[in-house]
Amino acid sequence: MSRLFPHLFQPLELRHKTLRHRLNFGAHTANMAERGHQVTLVTPHAMVGSALVRTTADWPLRRKFKELGVASITDAALAEWHGDGASVIDLRDGTRHRHHADALVLATCNRAGTALAEALAGSGLEIHAIGDCVAPRLANMAFYEGRKLGLGL
Repeated sequence: MSRLFPHLFQPLELRHKTLRHRLNFGAHTANMAERGHQVTLVTPHAMVGSALVRTTADWPLRRKFKELGVASITDAALAEWHGDGASVIDLRDGTRHRHHADALVLATCNRAGTALAEALAGSGLEIHAIGDCVAPRLANMAFYEGRKLGLGL
């Protein structure tokens, strides 16, 4: 795994505090498991990492999660944070379950970063915006737009 994706599981420091139990909403924060933290991924999707299906990262990442003991809760969302844990709602039936945790790490929706393109708009330079510079996108759209733009220049 490390040879294929050397930066995928880089260490993450959280204010120099040792956190033993995690509730993570999003696969991006699972690298804490490599530091020995207990990690639980919570997702509203039917599977963790659904956006990775049919990519080269999918199975290596799933194997790594299993190796590290990363737990997952699917079809769920955060209902409330209590300071020492979270209430997680099961989206299938509305039931709530409380999970103990030292910290809550959220992986939220993409946001477009349009400020640079907007600032350069009146500069007289030829500007081309792609990916999250245009609108919230997945990486594959940025790759497509970049390739299309590159071929057209």
